[in-house]
Amino acid sequence: MELVDLDGKEAEEYYVYYLNNMDGAKVFGHSSILIEYPDGTSDFYSYMGTGGILSAITGEKSLGYMAYEHLNSEETERFFETGDINVTMHGGGINYDNYDRALRKQITEEEKDSIVQQAQYYIDLFKTHNKGDVEFYVDNTDDPVYQLYSNNCDTVAGKIIGTIDSDFLLCQDGMIDTTPNNSYFVRKMLLDNSWEEITIGENDGWEKMISLPGLYDIGYMWKKLFENRNREGCALE
Repeated sequence: MELVDLDGKEAEEYYVYYLNNMDGAKVFGHSSILIEYPDGTSDFYSYMGTGGILSAITGEKSLGYMAYEHLNSEETERFFETGDINVTMHGGGINYDNYDRALRKQITEEEKDSIVQQAQYYIDLFKTHNKGDVEFYVDNTDDPVYQLYSNNCDTVAGKIIGTIDSDFLLCQDGMIDTTPNNSYFVRKMLLDNSWEEITIGENDGWEKMISLPGLYDIGYMWKKLFENRNREGCALE
């Protein structure tokens, strides 16, 4: 897979980025989405839980929060150069994030609208239900809520992008099978013919080390490649 020159874009092009923070979530990685507009501005979306770390590890559900940031053209350019972004959290505080790499695909305006609509759905869920008896809602609703092992940052990013590229859902098995870092690895290999990889900022030795796939994930990747070898857009078609 070849890295892509970010300066090689033509006018009136929309791009979606499947972002990966290699050392996010205590080295398991963190996934987010960014849409880049023809004028160089962008919209950033990042799904997360609102409960504590220990409760998340034990599998407890919590109200999901879709963070949203709009970046002007200068901020977008700086993000691609450094990977740095300040994200407003559900409690109003600011969290510093640093992203390292992404899979990128050119999309149509209609596909952009679909992604924005799906991301807005999660934004609205939080706004609507972040009041009253939140715990009762989380325990009894059929709406998607955050759960570390089945509905997390990566699976939600996959579902949203999957609305415009069904192949993106092919390794959508949750954190039990693939952490965000390893899910990124599988998607990179599986969708080599239809998505381009770019590096963001500078990646140090620690980040590169923790992003390396384990033997299980390499085997899982080959399993998915074999299962989908005849699908259009997949690496082994």
